[in-house]
Amino acid sequence: MAGAGENGGTSVDGTRQHRTPVPYPHRILNVAGLADPAAREERLGDLEAAALLRAFAAGNASLVSGQDRLNAVCDEVVETYRAAQLSIDLLVRYKAVGRAAAARDAADAVARRHVQDGPEDRRRRRMWRWLVWVTVALAGVFDTTFVGNLVQRILGVGTGSLMYYLAYLPGVGMALCLLAAGTVLGEHLFRRRSRMNRYDDVPLPRLFGPVLFTVLIVGLLGVGAYVRAALAGQSFVQLASLQPVFVVLLLLLSISAIAVKALSHNPYADRADEARRLVEQATRDSTALIGQARQALSRHTRTWIRLRSTMASVEGDARRVVEQACARILEDRWHRGAGGPLQLPLALPRWPHDRDDSYPETAPPVLEFELLDHARGIARRYHPEELEKGLARVVDELHAQFVQRGTSTVDS
Repeated sequence: MAGAGENGGTSVDGTRQHRTPVPYPHRILNVAGLADPAAREERLGDLEAAALLRAFAAGNASLVSGQDRLNAVCDEVVETYRAAQLSIDLLVRYKAVGRAAAARDAADAVARRHVQDGPEDRRRRRMWRWLVWVTVALAGVFDTTFVGNLVQRILGVGTGSLMYYLAYLPGVGMALCLLAAGTVLGEHLFRRRSRMNRYDDVPLPRLFGPVLFTVLIVGLLGVGAYVRAALAGQSFVQLASLQPVFVVLLLLLSISAIAVKALSHNPYADRADEARRLVEQATRDSTALIGQARQALSRHTRTWIRLRSTMASVEGDARRVVEQACARILEDRWHRGAGGPLQLPLALPRWPHDRDDSYPETAPPVLEFELLDHARGIARRYHPEELEKGLARVVDELHAQFVQRGTSTVDS
């Protein structure tokens, strides 16, 4: 009668047959029933080789499955490298144009020109610029309205006529003439003051033309003011004796606009302001370009590091499959209490040779790390080190354009 045997054995016709017990949960080798030691060792070698062969196959499959992930990171590395290179090229072109050097030279020239000025710095303005333009604008509005109203009264037109609105055009022309008179008068008065102070870096003054032009404009406004006072005197009798005062009152704002514009004219201050704006603009532009280049390089460096990590991960996964198979074989040998024909553990991720140091005649299986050659080439070709050196060199050269004269305005 057949019955269940102890330790997994079976009993057939009263004769007990024993099966080799499984001493380890993940045992992979089973050589039960082999009594001949030579056959047993040969069978063990085949089983170990089969297990290791499956491990190499699984490792290579892991390498193949990681290609999509590697290729995606490689594409990103190339894109970030080109973006960083473009940002650095923009900085190189900006340096080659020399705007920073030109701005620094302009600022240095202004400083050298006025180094001997002393307390009477010629770059100092006599009037605030905002006050000048406010005065000129108010005078322009007043004169435009005043002349327009005077022309409307002389022509006798009302709001229903086109000439009523066209009558303001002479006033606009008068306002522009006031601005021109103040400008040219200020230029020649400044030249005269500079010559009197023995500064010979300005042209000779020619005051006759500007003064004559200014007198004509003010005289024309004075005639208009007299006419307006005469018209007002017809309805206001007490104004007849005060007409000169009224005329001066009407001309006061226009004369003030010309005087303020003339006093504010200072080409030295204009040149100093322009040089300062050039330096500030060059500083802003260079700082922005350097920041963009560094951000692009930082993005590329992070992507490149991710590529190296991905390569190490894919390679490590393949190695781990083979190493785990070797570990299971060694554990099984320990539980068996006997060795095997293959030399384990593996010093390199390749097929081990037998203990007699003879290699198989056929090509042994290997982990095909050649699949990583493309990613390795990308990592070598697009290494961020060259970009870092190039960016540092360009930044130093651009920094030198600012600090060559001893003035530092860009943080390298």
